[in-house]
Amino acid sequence: WVNNNYYGNTFRKIWALLFTLLAVSLNFGQIEYYKEYRDSFNEYLFGLIYDDTWAIIQTVYAEYNLVLYFGIIFILILACYRFIAPILISYKKYYPQRHLSQIGILFFALILIVAGFRGGLGSRPVQLKDAGLTTDPFLNKAVLTSFTALRYAIKEHRKLLAGASYQQWSSEDINDVARSYFNITTADKIKNLDDFMLQQARGPLSSKPQHIFLIIMESYNAWPMLPEYAELGITTELTKLSKNGLHVKQFVAASNGTMGSLAAIITGLPDAGINTNYQMSAKRPYATSIAMQFKRLGFVTRVFYGGYLTWQRFGDFAQEQGFDEVFGASHMDSWLYTSEWGVDDASLFNFVLNNVAASQPSFNLIMTTSNHPPFNIDLKREGFPLEQIAKVMQQYPDTHAKLKEFGHFWYADRELGKFVANAEQKLADVVFAITGDHYGRRHLLLHPPLQDTATVPLVLYGNSLSDIVLPNNIAGGHLDIAPTLIEMVAQQGFNYYSFGKSLLIDHNTPFIGININKIIDAKLLIDVNNNYIANDHDKKLRKLHREAGAIAWWRIKNGANLRRSE
Repeated sequence: WVNNNYYGNTFRKIWALLFTLLAVSLNFGQIEYYKEYRDSFNEYLFGLIYDDTWAIIQTVYAEYNLVLYFGIIFILILACYRFIAPILISYKKYYPQRHLSQIGILFFALILIVAGFRGGLGSRPVQLKDAGLTTDPFLNKAVLTSFTALRYAIKEHRKLLAGASYQQWSSEDINDVARSYFNITTADKIKNLDDFMLQQARGPLSSKPQHIFLIIMESYNAWPMLPEYAELGITTELTKLSKNGLHVKQFVAASNGTMGSLAAIITGLPDAGINTNYQMSAKRPYATSIAMQFKRLGFVTRVFYGGYLTWQRFGDFAQEQGFDEVFGASHMDSWLYTSEWGVDDASLFNFVLNNVAASQPSFNLIMTTSNHPPFNIDLKREGFPLEQIAKVMQQYPDTHAKLKEFGHFWYADRELGKFVANAEQKLADVVFAITGDHYGRRHLLLHPPLQDTATVPLVLYGNSLSDIVLPNNIAGGHLDIAPTLIEMVAQQGFNYYSFGKSLLIDHNTPFIGININKIIDAKLLIDVNNNYIANDHDKKLRKLHREAGAIAWWRIKNGANLRRSE
C-alpha cells in the first residue's frame, strides 16, 4: 500500500508546498505593493516586463523586507511539510475505509477553495466594483484577494495594450472628436489628423533664450512646495526658483510612471496606455516631436538621462524621435561607480555642464534618477539635516514615509539648485523648465488628498522671463511644455504642431492638463476612474479627457491619415 501511494503522497506534498509558497508570496507582495502605490495589484505591476527587470529585483531586495518575508514563508512551508501533510496522509492510512468522511473533507476543502477564489459563496463572485463599499481607502483595497487583484490587473493591462476603449472609433468619429477637442468650428475638411494640431507662433514675448534646459526630476512631488509643508524643507531650491520665475501650480504629469511621461513629453502626444516607445509608428518622429521642432528652429537637441539608455529602449526611442545627441549613465561614469538605476544627480548635472557649449543654441532634456529606490545616496556625507526633518516628521506619527526617502528628495532638490546656478554662470540667455515625471508616492499624510497625489510642479526660470506674467486661470500638464518653450524662441508665423498650448499666452479656450487617468483645470481636478459626476463642468472635462485619449490612440496606432490601418 505504501509503495502504491508513494508517488501520490509525494505529489500532494509538492503541490501543497508550491501552493503555500505562491499564496503567501502573493499576499506579502500585495502588502508591499500597497505601501508603494496605495493600491492593490494594478496594470503598473507589468512595468516588470518593460522596465529594467534586474534593476527592479535589486531595488526590491535592497528596499523591502525580503529576508523577513522569506523567513516567514520558509517557516510556513516547513510547518506544512512537517505537520500538516503527515496528518492528511496518516488519516488515510489509519482510516482507509472511511470513504464518507474522506469525501466530506474533500468536499469541505473544495468549498473553501472556491469561496477563497470567488471571495464568498454568493450568487456571483466578488467584483472590482465591490472594492469600494467603505469610505476608507485601505479597507477598500483589502476587499479583493491577491489572486483576484492580480486577475484584474492582467485584464486591465491587456485592455490597455489593445486600446479596447478606443477601438470603436471610425475615421469619421475621429474627425468629429478632433474638431470638438481642438475647438475647430469651420466647415473646412481636414484630411490629416496632425493638421488639427497645427499652430502658428505669435512671436517671442521677450528676448530669445539661446539655451533651454527641460529638467524632469524623478518622483518630484508638488505638495512639499505648499506653505503647510514648508517646514519640511526638502524643496528649498525649487521654491526659491519659483519665486523668481513662473510657477504653474495646477499642473499634472502626463502619466503615472516615468516612461509614460517621458514618451508624452518627447512625442507631444497624450499617454493612451499603449507604451508609445514600443510602437512601430514611434520609429519615426511624430509631427509633434519636441526635438524635431527645436531642430527646425536651429537648436542642437540633446537628451541627458542619468540611467541606462537600454531601459525601456529609451536611447533608441529618443534618437528615433529626432534628438541629435543622446547620453546615458554609461557616458557619465564607469559602471563600477553607478547604481542599478544609473548615476547620482551630481554626476549627471556635472556631465551636462561639460557637454553643452555656449556657442551654439541648444535644447537639452534632462532626466534625473537619484530620488528613487533603493535610496542609496550617502546622506550623512552629503550633509542632510537629519534632525531638523526628523523633528517635522514626528508631527505626523501615522506617516509611512521614511526619513531617507525625504533625504533623497532633499538631495535631488539641492543638486538641481547647484546646476541652475552653475549653468547661469557658464551660459548666457538660458531658460529652465523644471517639472516632475510623476507623483513620488510618498507623503507625510497617511491618506493624502487627490490634489497632492496628482500634481507635479512646473517652474519656468530665466532672465528672459522676468517681465512675463502668467495668464489668469492657468492650469496645464506635460503636453503644454513644448508649445510654451517653442513660443519663447519661434519667430512670428512659425508653424509647429502641438497637442497642448503655450502657458504664457491667453487663449480662447480654458487651460487644461491631461494625465492618463486625470484631467485638471484652474479650479477642478478629476480622476476619471471615479464614476461620480458632480456637475456639467465635471462632465465636460471628462469628455475632453476621453477625446484626448482617442486622438492619441488613433495617431499612434493608425497614423495621421485618418484611415484605419489594416
